Amino acid sequence: MPKSEDINPFVLAKKILAIKLHKNSRLKSKDKEEEHSFSNSYIVDRDYSTKLYRSRDTEDIIFALSNSGQKLFLYLLLHIQRKSDSIQLIPSKIEKKTGMKETSFNKARSELKKKGIIKKKTGRDRMYWVNPHIFFNGNRPKFYSNHILMATDNSTNMKKMIQD
Repeated sequence: MPKSEDINPFVLAKKILAIKLHKNSRLKSKDKEEEHSFSNSYIVDRDYSTKLYRSRDTEDIIFALSNSGQKLFLYLLLHIQRKSDSIQLIPSKIEKKTGMKETSFNKARSELKKKGIIKKKTGRDRMYWVNPHIFFNGNRPKFYSNHILMATDNSTNMKKMIQD
């Protein structure tokens, strides 16, 4: 049993909420004389999360942002909907959450556009694409299944991806 000083004090003060899911499967032999049942359980986080991808460029981009740019970036991380790659940016809503005035919001939005974090969605008022190479809320390979470079164990692509 670990000593209490070796355990993160935040989880000692408040437990992490999780859900245990069960999946039952049945497998029949070809001649259908044998049947096997399998049960798998999965523990999943109860809270939603947004993944921040740690490429070499991401850190440089985020730390080069102004305070307002970082504040708007955090807003995006916390408010992007699950399985979505766009977000509506309404200055009055953002001001309520962040305290950022419209002029600061406009500068921060321009900065995020210049850094390649967001891009205006053509023909959609206040809608912006978010860069899924930087963050995404959901299963990115599944969402972009037609736009992925797949690597397998021991392939040249895998070795190159690991080195990049």
